[in-house]
Amino acid sequence: MAEWHPVRMAVPVEWIVRYPAQVAPIGVVRRLEFGLRPDVWFRAVTWDRASERRHLIGYFLRQEDAVAAVWATFLAASTEQHHVASRRGHEGERSAPPTHSVPQHVERD
Repeated sequence: MAEWHPVRMAVPVEWIVRYPAQVAPIGVVRRLEFGLRPDVWFRAVTWDRASERRHLIGYFLRQEDAVAAVWATFLAASTEQHHVASRRGHEGERSAPPTHSVPQHVERD
């Protein structure tokens, strides 16, 4: 007979969503219970190390739907970033590095 361990009472409540090509996670899904019955929902948010800087994506009845919403939000943000980056330098102006990051030549005596 297998021995019982308190870990059997543990229920996963939070999943960090990762995309292999991305260093940082792309979102967080948390399982929420409301009421006595309980009513189970999954909240999806964007990723940030500080929870107060995460943005709500939505509440879902299924974990799969919450993770799919994190993925769709990541794709939309990535597409926008690529679009903005591709437009740089195409509007008649040449792209140049900011002057504060360019090392200044110093003459020595």
